[in-house]
Amino acid sequence: MITNVMIISVHIEVVIMGLLQTIHPSLEELDYTQPTVQAAVIGGTILFFLVFQLLTRLVSSRTEVYRRLDTAGDKVGWVRAILGMFFGTVSTVAGVWTIFWDDSVKTDIAMATTPTGRFALLFSVGFSIFELMQLATMSLTRRVFYPIVFLHHTWLTALLTQVMWCDRLQYLTVAGLAMEIILPCDRISWLLLKAGMRNTRVWEWNQLFLIHTFSLRNMVECYMWFHTYRNWRRIWSVTPLHLLCLVYGGLVLTTFWMTPFWWIESIRRYSVTFNARRQMNLRAKNNVSDEKTQ
Repeated sequence: MITNVMIISVHIEVVIMGLLQTIHPSLEELDYTQPTVQAAVIGGTILFFLVFQLLTRLVSSRTEVYRRLDTAGDKVGWVRAILGMFFGTVSTVAGVWTIFWDDSVKTDIAMATTPTGRFALLFSVGFSIFELMQLATMSLTRRVFYPIVFLHHTWLTALLTQVMWCDRLQYLTVAGLAMEIILPCDRISWLLLKAGMRNTRVWEWNQLFLIHTFSLRNMVECYMWFHTYRNWRRIWSVTPLHLLCLVYGGLVLTTFWMTPFWWIESIRRYSVTFNARRQMNLRAKNNVSDEKTQ
């Protein structure tokens, strides 16, 4: 019993000290304000996802589902979905840690920084640049352009870069990464769809869970607005205007357009599948009844 209590207390202490401690202690000791360290983390993130992309493609090419995909675009989308699922998971962990264990909200929400927060921002910048590289490659090779996705990643890259450059609003920005909680479920839904499993219980349960993750996303948005309201005078006094526009312009779009739109779209897809399954079951029961009467 005493041993279990000691293990739990040590675990809590590590979490409070910093999320990076659980990965490697030396990561907490780096000076993330140095341009060389920032460039190394961003470049390392891009290299990591390039290698991850290659390995994902090699492993997927050995599966029957991947080989049965209709177009080259679907195969590219398959790999990108897996990468996005990984990034969404990492971002959610960083955001949840910030909300529940980072004490910056009790000190100075506008200017407080942590090694974990800085690393999370640099990692996100690296992934956004990687995604922009992928979009540019697809535009040149396949003559396909996704303006909304391109705008999203461009805005995100500019926002995160300016948060790092100005050393302001790091806490709220990293907490906002928890909104990526929808990404793993959304990507799993796409993978199941391409695997021909839309009419299965697995797809239906994942879609139902995805719908509920939007409620969690709304809670994160409300959390950010609440702390903005409580600390607005401090935020306004120390934050440059262009950074305020980037952060809160994005938060307004996310709260009042992107999240409601995606939420409604997810509910619509689930309703279509649920109704189709219900009709199939009714037809099956009617066929059985007709056979019995004959």
